[in-house]
Amino acid sequence: MYRPTQCDILVELHLGTDDSVDVKSLLHVLENLEIALYGSDRDDILRASNELRFSGVVRDAALERLRTFRHQRLQISEARHGSLVILAFVASVSLYVLEKTVGEALKDSFKESESGRRLRDFFRRQIDTKVLVIAEGIRKAFSSKSRKVSVKTLPRSAEANAPATIVVDVLSEETRAAREKVRTLGEELD
Repeated sequence: MYRPTQCDILVELHLGTDDSVDVKSLLHVLENLEIALYGSDRDDILRASNELRFSGVVRDAALERLRTFRHQRLQISEARHGSLVILAFVASVSLYVLEKTVGEALKDSFKESESGRRLRDFFRRQIDTKVLVIAEGIRKAFSSKSRKVSVKTLPRSAEANAPATIVVDVLSEETRAAREKVRTLGEELD
């Protein structure tokens, strides 16, 4: 089992209020999370490019490469029953993309170089900001939808290496109404 560190961001997703969640609702919620995480990764690349003075070519190549990581921004580590609870860690897509892009541009052992160290330090300093950017992105992604969402960032626990945590509670009148219209076969036949 993965042991999180203080540089991790944990997204705790609570979906629904009873024992079942329809697949369409789950996919819709995950797509909205993807939108928020993509926005955060894109912002990371732009800020890193400005602060570390990467060329426009490297920045544009990294932004283009970032798009190829669609639906790879969360790594689900656990799911629980009841109202569906999914625990997932934010993947280091923007850091990975920048390391690969800059590394290709420099053609050296980038990770061990001074530039590589500065890039990693930049991302370490950005964790708390990234948590807030992701939380705001989640709020925006759901703002025009028919779902009510509560997004909270929790303070880090006192444990060593505790990840930053974002809790997303999704309540949907639409989901409950749809489930009332279409019941399971067992409900209909028994």
